[in-house]
Amino acid sequence: GAFVLIKRGKYPEYLVLEIGADRPGEIKELMKWIHPDISVVTRVGSVPVHVEFYRSVAEVVKEKGEVVKGLKPDGFAILNADDDDVRDMRHLTNAKTITFGIKNKSDISVSYPAIIYDNAGHIEGVSAKIDVLGNSFPVMIKGSLGVQQIYPVAASFALASAKNLNLLEVANSFLHHSAPQGRVKILKGINDSTIIDDTYNSSPTAVEEGLNILKDVETKGKKIVILGDMLELGKHSSDEHRRIGEIAGGIADIVIGVGIRARELANAAQVAGVPTDNVYFVPDAKQAGETATKLIRQHDVIYVKGSQGMRMERTVEQIMEEKNKKSELLVRQEKEWLER
Repeated sequence: GAFVLIKRGKYPEYLVLEIGADRPGEIKELMKWIHPDISVVTRVGSVPVHVEFYRSVAEVVKEKGEVVKGLKPDGFAILNADDDDVRDMRHLTNAKTITFGIKNKSDISVSYPAIIYDNAGHIEGVSAKIDVLGNSFPVMIKGSLGVQQIYPVAASFALASAKNLNLLEVANSFLHHSAPQGRVKILKGINDSTIIDDTYNSSPTAVEEGLNILKDVETKGKKIVILGDMLELGKHSSDEHRRIGEIAGGIADIVIGVGIRARELANAAQVAGVPTDNVYFVPDAKQAGETATKLIRQHDVIYVKGSQGMRMERTVEQIMEEKNKKSELLVRQEKEWLER
């Protein structure tokens, strides 16, 4: 994703905008009249979302790079050093660059990312150390999982470093952080299970990261994967659904594919080793929830993801324990979404 910060008047306040590359030329056009003080690019990925509308992945990268090209000369580019395409965006500007990352050398580095559990063995969240100029700051994010939660934390430390903010206060602020809906959020499931709700949207890179989280989770129960169609992939669609199915097949005990495209995903999971009786294919999110309800037992961990149009939050609603809190815990609970 890409974000820009624009200073508002003489006060130390910034307008924060999330910039999407939905169609070619949109960001370039926007940058003609918006000149950011700070641009943050977190990830592009090998097959990014919306690639269907571009001639190539390289065009998506070029489009997102416009948020860096449009920086003010005295601005800052904050870039993910672990994504080659994002790291190379530093060549698009003469503004100062601050990198962050886990795998590659960077200005703000992350070490010891780990899943944390409570005394009963339930998943609590994720922890890590953020290293800045020789100083190490422990950070804990409760209620969500994955390095994709840590990358934005590292990016925030980079931003704080750029503006000379108190880094200890930044670290402590995450103790009060509330995980956003549908972004690898941990929810209580039926029958004393745990749901990893990643239903905000989907892309091959994001699904692969989510499955790797599930792989690292320790549980006495089964690992259940419920994956809806990944939309807007164009010519990459069949190959990516099969590839994700193969990955899921090496991790999950049960796989439920949801949607027309997910049939290939479910078939690939079976070929990869999931027993035939443990592979399901259903047409929509509602039926996925009905199927999962019959399968979930104590200590099971269920990972749910799919593109926005698949409405996979409807699956989560059926298998979550606290259904009375769905409006605050799930994505797309606004009236206009619920009426669709």
